[in-house]
Amino acid sequence: MPAEIPRRLTVGQIAKQLGVDTHRVAYVIRSRRIRPCGRAGIFRVFDEAAVHWICLLYTSPSPRDMIPDLVCRLLLE
Repeated sequence: MPAEIPRRLTVGQIAKQLGVDTHRVAYVIRSRRIRPCGRAGIFRVFDEAAVHWICLLYTSPSPRDMIPDLVCRLLLE
């Protein structure tokens, strides 16, 4: 039986799924010093744990938004 291949996402893929500009995701990664799990050519790739942190940091709750992790749930499904 083949093993499940772990999901790895680039900064651009994460930004696209969150529906935001790439530079916003890159800022969260840089400011929080989130490390990639590897590289695919010139692109940094992030595992599900890192994507979860990026999503939580980007979609942190605000007083005007009562559904902060809907995007994160959709991203990780």
